[in-house]
Amino acid sequence: MTYEESVKRIEEIVAKMESGKMPLDESIKYFQEGMKLLGECKDMLDKYEKAIKIATGEVNGELVEEDFIAEDRTAQND
Repeated sequence: MTYEESVKRIEEIVAKMESGKMPLDESIKYFQEGMKLLGECKDMLDKYEKAIKIATGEVNGELVEEDFIAEDRTAQND
């Protein structure tokens, strides 16, 4: 499943759960599926993040690249 397909499925799960019209045991199954998909999405994003390169300039006419390092997102949300 692609990242986009996973996100779409998570959105479907959330909509079903928010409707409040399903039994508890079914809600738990959907919750577990959603959590699994969230973990898979996080893994995909981590993989893609490592592949991103940032052009930092030129040295002797050659483009210099370095690995992308994400900022600490928790510090920004305080």
